Amino acid sequence: MPRLTPELIRAARRRHALLPLLLPECRTIEQASMELRWLALWRLPETEQFTSHLVGHILKHLHPRSRVGIVDLCTGTGCIPLLLHNQLSMAGMSSRILGVDISTKALRSSKRNIEHNRKTLSASVREDIEFFRGDVLAVDGLVKAVEERLKGVDIVISNPPYISKESFNKSTVRSVRNYEPKLALVPKGGNGDIFYPAIGQTAERLGSRAIIAEVEGWEQANRVKQGWEESRAWEGVDIWKDFAGIGRTVVGWRCGWEWIRDGPDVVSYHGDWNE
Repeated sequence: MPRLTPELIRAARRRHALLPLLLPECRTIEQASMELRWLALWRLPETEQFTSHLVGHILKHLHPRSRVGIVDLCTGTGCIPLLLHNQLSMAGMSSRILGVDISTKALRSSKRNIEHNRKTLSASVREDIEFFRGDVLAVDGLVKAVEERLKGVDIVISNPPYISKESFNKSTVRSVRNYEPKLALVPKGGNGDIFYPAIGQTAERLGSRAIIAEVEGWEQANRVKQGWEESRAWEGVDIWKDFAGIGRTVVGWRCGWEWIRDGPDVVSYHGDWNE
């Protein structure tokens, strides 16, 4: 692999102080700039993909005058609520969205993201989206806190920390290990599956019509699917594939919402996805 030139590093530093730190993995200023944006808003492009796909389902299958109630667990920077609200409001549909996270630092980031993007968001965003601190693993307290803020939950969505301690140490790239907050990636105790039963229980007790959660890949997707099926809380459970055909999102439904089982289109590509 060619060495990074001093000129490239200086050019990256002139654009943003953090870009040189991303160059060893990204190799170009353009890719590093995109990665920096994703680090600030989107952990993964797959998250943006499944969020936008969900919006398409909502607009297609729900009445345009519906007010959709959504709870985003482990909200992080608030990117999922912001994108949901923006795309729904642009289509004329109202929503009430709660974002929950245990990290006060993440919640500060989510609120800053609203302020930073307020000129491009709907005027009602501050009233329609609320972020608050909560422990997703403490289901009783979480359900009570949500019910105090939102009457009628249609969808519970989550991109929780799902990487096991072993996978974090062996499989993640160096830039992720060095610069992304570990709390957002690896659950306390290192069990990558620990959040999914709690997410399922919360959605069930809130009477949610659908549940959607991102996972690491096929093995975890099948474990989560099996767990939610065994809970008997859902009429059906299925797995959405990402761009590359990898199972990255588990969905469950009831109350006639079986249309949500249809996942995003898979992109046909015969090269190396890591190029």
